[in-house]
Amino acid sequence: MICVGIASVLLAYPDHTSKTLGIRLFKRFLSGPQDLSCADYVNLKGRKIWDVFQSDTVWAYRLRWSCMLRPYCSRRAQSLLRRWRRRPFMARGVSSLCSAINVCEDRMRGLPRPSQAPQVTEAEIDEDAMIAAWLKFSAQRPLRPVYDAKSLKWILKRAAAETQHGILHKIGVRDRGGHLIGYYVYYLNPGGEGRVLQLAANRNSVADVLGSLFFHAWRGQANTVSGRLDPGFVNALTAKFHMRYS
Repeated sequence: MICVGIASVLLAYPDHTSKTLGIRLFKRFLSGPQDLSCADYVNLKGRKIWDVFQSDTVWAYRLRWSCMLRPYCSRRAQSLLRRWRRRPFMARGVSSLCSAINVCEDRMRGLPRPSQAPQVTEAEIDEDAMIAAWLKFSAQRPLRPVYDAKSLKWILKRAAAETQHGILHKIGVRDRGGHLIGYYVYYLNPGGEGRVLQLAANRNSVADVLGSLFFHAWRGQANTVSGRLDPGFVNALTAKFHMRYS
């Protein structure tokens, strides 16, 4: 086990305008007790500071994927639906048109539809089950976080409080035999974007877990689902629905 320090935002009082302040703060961070130092999101100015200290950029993990569950339900169509809530006939017309276009496009491209229920069962999962599953599913990873029940509960409690992103869901996925094959934690935002915080699965079950995620989000009226790219999931992601990478 190693200790990892994760850099976030560098802050200073407005009256301190020294050009070397950022470097000094960063040196203080690097002099901490951690064995490995890393950052999640870094802007251009932050990238320059990391480059000064000869850091490496892992490009595969900086990408995000996005699944378009309703690619033709545009913002304009969504605004019309909200405006016509008191005119159910008009709202149903726009909604039906969007759904018909989505289905036709998926069939033309030979893609599975998010409205197709996956051949798995899903239910809320507790922290203890998540920890056991994570240890199993991430066993082959060279670097992985280690959770205990106390720290994971704290993380999930903080995440659930960020309600501007939607409602936090912790979903376990089981096969027909009742075996847990994966889980996902994400924000469900009806009419908007669902954000995935973590997705774990058996190597051979990634597609099924993704299918459950997309169906759960589609059923919850989300238009898109997005998350951080895991290189091990690239093949399954590419085969699923309307994917974009950025």
